[in-house]
Amino acid sequence: MGCGSSSVVPIAAVQYASENSANNQQARIPSAQNNYVQSQTNPSPLLNLKSRPASGVSKISSNSVKPSSPKQKVKSPSIHSEHEANQQFVIVWADSNFDESKPLYHAAVTKLGRITTSIYTCTDTEQCINYLDSFVDKKVFLIVSDTLGEVLVPLVFDKPQLECIYIFSQVKRQRLLWANKWSAKIKKILFDMEDVFQAIKFDTGLIGSLTPISVFRRIDVPDAIENELDQSFMYTQLLKEILIKMDHDYTAKIHQSKGDYLVALSLHQKALEICEQNSQHSQSEEAASTYNKIGSAHHSMKDFSKALLFFEKALAVQSKSPNLKDSNLAITYSNMGLTYHEMSNNEKALLYYEKALEIREKSLTRDDSNLATTYNNIALVYDSMKDYDKALSLHQKVLTIREKKLPSDDLVLASTYSNMASTYYEMEDYSSAISFYNKALSIREQSYSVDDNTLATNYNNIAIAYKLMNDKANALIFYQKSLTVRLKTLAADDPSLATIYTSMASIYSSKEDYSNAITFYKKAIEIREKSSSADSPELATNYNNIAVAYSSIDDESNALIFYQKSLTVRLKTLAVDDPSLATTYSSIASIHYSKKDYSNAITSYKKAIETQEKFSFEDSLELATNYNNIAVAYKMIEDQSNALVFYEKALAIRVQKLPSNDPLLAPLYSSIGSIQSSMGNKCVAVEFYEKSLKIQETLPSPNYSSMSVMYYNAASMHRELENHEAALKHAERSVETARLAFGPDHTEVKENQMLVDRIRNKS
Repeated sequence: MGCGSSSVVPIAAVQYASENSANNQQARIPSAQNNYVQSQTNPSPLLNLKSRPASGVSKISSNSVKPSSPKQKVKSPSIHSEHEANQQFVIVWADSNFDESKPLYHAAVTKLGRITTSIYTCTDTEQCINYLDSFVDKKVFLIVSDTLGEVLVPLVFDKPQLECIYIFSQVKRQRLLWANKWSAKIKKILFDMEDVFQAIKFDTGLIGSLTPISVFRRIDVPDAIENELDQSFMYTQLLKEILIKMDHDYTAKIHQSKGDYLVALSLHQKALEICEQNSQHSQSEEAASTYNKIGSAHHSMKDFSKALLFFEKALAVQSKSPNLKDSNLAITYSNMGLTYHEMSNNEKALLYYEKALEIREKSLTRDDSNLATTYNNIALVYDSMKDYDKALSLHQKVLTIREKKLPSDDLVLASTYSNMASTYYEMEDYSSAISFYNKALSIREQSYSVDDNTLATNYNNIAIAYKLMNDKANALIFYQKSLTVRLKTLAADDPSLATIYTSMASIYSSKEDYSNAITFYKKAIEIREKSSSADSPELATNYNNIAVAYSSIDDESNALIFYQKSLTVRLKTLAVDDPSLATTYSSIASIHYSKKDYSNAITSYKKAIETQEKFSFEDSLELATNYNNIAVAYKMIEDQSNALVFYEKALAIRVQKLPSNDPLLAPLYSSIGSIQSSMGNKCVAVEFYEKSLKIQETLPSPNYSSMSVMYYNAASMHRELENHEAALKHAERSVETARLAFGPDHTEVKENQMLVDRIRNKS
């Protein structure tokens, strides 16, 4: 006989988000979790702790089993004795079809009487509410039929004495969407009264067998051997140890399921102490099971190092066991794989997952659900390693098994579709990602209420994929769906709303719908100003983006306000040479320039250049752009010397980085030519005019207006230098380009023709 349940404990899945269902996982971007580790029998979403069996204990001796107090007979579920009134909880069963004469109801009431004799039945909402109102100092566990529940649950949900609600439906796989709204107290939707009984037994925290077992009395023996315990007594002591350990395990399971991990850990450790006190069992499968349970508790508390320590102890015990069950060893390997994955040690995670897979592929059929789980765990590791081809291959194996084994509307299947979608997303195959997200969505829309956050996440994921495909219309549709759900379920200042508002605003901005863009950026800013710190990077980004939108509609005052706000935040949080600071300074400078505030424009351009010179290479094209811009500002205030300095800096970079006929070189050449001309350097001016014109003549869509001016200026320079042939050639070309730019009768054409005439007459 062992010292407790010999089941090995799988770790509860550590998921990125919950489906609020036992085996369902939330899709996520970039990847989703679906890595709950199933046991060899009866997997549980948290721990695989077996309930203490009533059989196997009561068979010891028919004469040794007796109740500790006279068992009370339940004469009627609605009649209760004074003894019953002292119990801390009651069961209320509300069912409009309740009839104790029917075998189903009679058997159920009799069995529930093993948990408590305080059982009340009713057939309408009024009677049920009256019962609940009379139990102000007790915890009420409510069983309600699916039909009556839709009316009753909203009426009683807020009553503090109501601890748990169990929906009993006699129509299997019926979807009760109304129940999702009340999920805080609705524990389960059940289709069999045995399941209802087990659920209430678990949630009420009852420990041990429902029929108490008395301890054997020590048999009288002669004085000569009074120090020797007889076999019956030793057997009884061992039985007591078993029951105590099982009680610790069972209670620990309750606490762990409620998130009371420290209490659960303490109880598991007590169970381990009992095992270790018996040398026969300290190296048994039962000890390994307890080590796994302790490891699971540490894992739940995110203490992965300690979790590994106990999993390794379990593995050490199992490796010495002569009667080792391969399935238990596979679970220990899986637990270790999951923990290493949580610690981002992907290599070791793969090592242990593959050990588990090797066992399961030998012992299980090819379509076993436990095999699918192992494939899934390994796929998620490959996702983390960015080896998406291998991940996708394994996700496909998971899908093949689950599509064969599960109903087409099962939520586990939805999670599998989401995982595949996430992998396709990371592979930038957005079309396939959308296809699988939609498959997941079609299942979830049948299973969840319209305002469930799981749907909101699914909508959001599809929106992101559409956005990356530049399908702005569909992206907006799904962002709006996600927003509609979240506005119903989240607080008005929830940060996730700000994220959606920002995403929608960016799409409107890309569509040049700046009015809507500004509206949604404002909503995002309003939330983040309340929920974020004043130096939040996300807030700085929102300030910058709304400034860009204002700038796009020429609202320079508001643009400048928000650029300054963005700069204030970034100066507090970023390094002095951060590129985004240079970008913000440049944006502020451009606003000042457009407002003809050239002095402030030059100041901001200088700050941008100073920042860029710290982090950029000397030949950075971005730096060349700022050199060009500050040169333009200097030129506007007729500071020709500084303008020439920065034009030449910009030209030095662009000549080095760009092809010789690049269009960006043409305006630089012409600007330098203009300044040289104004400074009296006519030969140099002509040289730069010629370089600019040479490039412009090769452009597929030349700017004839600009070229006519350039040819006119070059002709004038050649004339003054007495290069009459070159002067005439450029003057005639100025007329041609003016005609192309303005038409034959434009004054510009006439003025250029006059220059031609003067040159001809002079020659």
